[in-house]
Amino acid sequence: MMPAVCLRDPWSTRAFDPQRLLVQAYTRLILLPARADGSKMAVIAPFGTREICLIETLAADAPPESVALRVELYDRARGHAVESMACNDLEEAEAATTELMKDAREADFGCSPPSSGQPCADAAGR
Repeated sequence: MMPAVCLRDPWSTRAFDPQRLLVQAYTRLILLPARADGSKMAVIAPFGTREICLIETLAADAPPESVALRVELYDRARGHAVESMACNDLEEAEAATTELMKDAREADFGCSPPSSGQPCADAAGR
C-alpha cells in the first residue's frame, strides 16, 4: 500500500493554502535565530529549486516607518531572490504569498493549477 503522503493531490487547496502556510512560517520565526543582518527568515513553501520565504526585519536601528515583513521568491540554484514584496502586515503578506506561489508554480511546472484552465505540458513536451 502506498503511503498517504504519496496519494496527496499536489494541487489541493490544503496543500497550497497561502494563509495556513504563512501563519505556520510566521510562527516559526519566533523560534529561529536572527541572521547576521538582524533579520529572521522562514520558508513558507518550496517549489523545486525555488522557495517562498517570509523575512522579518528586526534591526534595532531601523526607522519606525520601515517595513518589517517581506515575502521573497528565492532561487536556490542562483543563490538570490528573484522577486521580493514588502508587506506592512500579515494581510499584505498573504496577498504577496499568493502571487509568488502562482509565479513559482508557473516557473516550476510550466503551468498553473488545474483550476486555472491552463493545461500542463507533459514531461516529453517541456
